[in-house]
Amino acid sequence: MNSFIEWLNKHLVPVAAKIGAVRWLIALRDAFIAIMPAMMAG
Repeated sequence: MNSFIEWLNKHLVPVAAKIGAVRWLIALRDAFIAIMPAMMAG
């Protein structure tokens, strides 16, 4: 299990950090988070 976490940190975290720095993706994420309660309710 520890080696799996190390692999994730080595390969997945840098990609996620690059994606997380894109402004329009951040705006899309925030909009999705804001609308989620309405989607769940209705």
